Amino acid sequence: MREACSFAEVQTPEVPNSEAPGQVQADGWGPDADCRPENATPRVRKPNAKVARAVDRQWRRIEAWLKTNAPRSHRTLGKPGEPEVIAAAEAEMGSLFPDDLRASLLRHDGVVHLDDVGAFGFLGNSNASVREIRDTWRRLCLIDDEDDGSQGLTEPRTEWWDGRMLPFGSDGLGNHLVVDSVRRDVGGTDHEGITSFTPGGVRIRSYYALLKATADAMEDGGTIGYWKPEAVAGALRWKAL
Repeated sequence: MREACSFAEVQTPEVPNSEAPGQVQADGWGPDADCRPENATPRVRKPNAKVARAVDRQWRRIEAWLKTNAPRSHRTLGKPGEPEVIAAAEAEMGSLFPDDLRASLLRHDGVVHLDDVGAFGFLGNSNASVREIRDTWRRLCLIDDEDDGSQGLTEPRTEWWDGRMLPFGSDGLGNHLVVDSVRRDVGGTDHEGITSFTPGGVRIRSYYALLKATADAMEDGGTIGYWKPEAVAGALRWKAL
């Protein structure tokens, strides 16, 4: 795991309530402004060309490995996403997708769910499409739209959910992989606890770093923290070590 091992430390603040928008209450609780973005007009943005080339390079490595070792999982990769759909999701969610996530969605807009094989994804999750990212964000903001201001502080990166997170993966059990739209690093939600920015036990500094770490682990037989990608009966399986 060459690049993925040099993960940067990260931290930040904020999360949800439904009374006076943007106003923290005396007990420290208040509405999550990130779940209540202002109305915006969708605007199509192209990812940075250098970032897009780097993302495509890692996807080609992943696709080649899947085609050779896990062709059943290769068949679940989604078609290219539509820039207008990404723009509409950003406008509704009030968050700009990082260029590496945007470039990835423009190559594969999530996955196709087939009956005979689990859909492709990272660290035991399946990849979400743009619409699934938006719909999951909506649902999680409905469940938890308050900032937990215990002890007078709001910490979006340590709470169960904050509207600035972009849920790009799901394990089907209520847990999600997320990108922090502010810090741009990768974390994971626990449906029974908090958001952790050490998914798999390691820090992942960007969506691109996750892509590259996955390609490296596939080609080298390595791991990403305690997760190891393996081919079993023509399908990708993430083994927890």
